[in-house]
Amino acid sequence: MIVVLILIPIPILILILILILILILILILILILILILIPILMVSLPKKDEPFSSYSIHSIRGFIGAKDFAESRRFYQTLGFTEVVIDGTMSLFQVGEQMGFYLQNAYVKDWINNSMIFLEVADVEVWEKELLALNLSAQFPTVKMT
Repeated sequence: MIVVLILIPIPILILILILILILILILILILILILILIPILMVSLPKKDEPFSSYSIHSIRGFIGAKDFAESRRFYQTLGFTEVVIDGTMSLFQVGEQMGFYLQNAYVKDWINNSMIFLEVADVEVWEKELLALNLSAQFPTVKMT
């Protein structure tokens, strides 16, 4: 068996050890910074299951057009929506402060025919009776109740 001995002068050996210790300290500081910064960064990012949870979103509203703007406005008022007139060509119809949509005096047949509004209610039977009591078909000839 051959053993090779490398003789390093003591001052150089001490310098090498000091450099190794400095590198170890730098790595420890980097790890500490990473452990501190990751939770801070994670708080500012949206969660996967709640993409906008970190933001202050108050509502989301769609825009729909109307073939007959005046009649459409009366229709939604009859349903119980509160109208907020934006200008002569657009109104916001709301239920409460956070649910609503914009009605525009704009008619693009393909867009209108493909637009839908989904309204979810707690009791469908009660809501249906209230709608039938409004006799919407008599007031608005184009309304279809199915």
